[in-house]
Amino acid sequence: MSELASLVEQARSGSLRSSELGGAGITVTQLGDQRVDSMSGGIYPLQVVLVGFRRNSGRPWVREANWDNGADGPLSQT
Repeated sequence: MSELASLVEQARSGSLRSSELGGAGITVTQLGDQRVDSMSGGIYPLQVVLVGFRRNSGRPWVREANWDNGADGPLSQT
């Protein structure tokens, strides 16, 4: 925990070195072709985000007082 506290302090003060920032990762998954509407997952060490693309629901809705065709941007992040 003391190492984490030190890294947090360095990040807040702007003195973190680039060598201390390496190793982070992102996972991208796409399950829309499996007709998945939503998803969630676990974030494991060195991973900073999980981005999932799901199928477009195709449900119409109102955007800025106009009817939208239902292309609701099939993206979720954890």
